[in-house]
Amino acid sequence: MKPQSVVLEAQAAMAENTASPPDLEYELIQIRNIVGLATFASEARRVLAQVDTVAESMPQVAKVLNGLIPARCQWIEYPDMLAPVLDDLYDRLGSLIGRE
Repeated sequence: MKPQSVVLEAQAAMAENTASPPDLEYELIQIRNIVGLATFASEARRVLAQVDTVAESMPQVAKVLNGLIPARCQWIEYPDMLAPVLDDLYDRLGSLIGRE
């Protein structure tokens, strides 16, 4: 056997061992989507809190915002779920790599 063919066989074997099964790939895609959504939600909560702080100190701003945005402060009614979501992702990633 030529040395080059040995290298090619070794590379093929490594590729087979590192190929992601469809279920693993699907799970990783879902985790990526959750991380993106959690990042967006966290930033949105921060911005909305700052907008509310400005509106509280400037009644004319609050009046304009309330006229433009129906249920402007409704976001406050929903709990901040970032920590539980990240904890779940930590567990899911741990199970994917075999560390419970």
